[in-house]
Amino acid sequence: MPALLRTGIVFDAVRLPAYAVHQHAGSGRREDVVRAFSEAGARGGAVVVDSARRWYYALVPPGTAAGWDEPGTEALGMGCVLGVPAPGRGGPPGSYWLAGAPRGPEGLCVPGAVRVLGALPAAG
Repeated sequence: MPALLRTGIVFDAVRLPAYAVHQHAGSGRREDVVRAFSEAGARGGAVVVDSARRWYYALVPPGTAAGWDEPGTEALGMGCVLGVPAPGRGGPPGSYWLAGAPRGPEGLCVPGAVRVLGALPAAG
């Protein structure tokens, strides 16, 4: 069962549209998305997948939301809550962890990597 956690204390979260992440990954396959987060430099990659609504929520260090202004994404900081899956939940149905729940601050995503994945690639 998911838990509602306040953002802005231990972590902030950035909501990324699945279509943007999938374009960077080359597909919506889990292994491709995990690779895209890793290659972008997202470190531990604390990412909640909301497949029903087609969003990825990247957990980032607290304070990130205050200066976040990337089009097509939304940052959740102080005053917001995020539903997170149980630590061992690794697949659907419902929301789940893309590559495992973080075990501490070192498992949070790097904001610059999240910024890259949320931006739509330029048409080539």
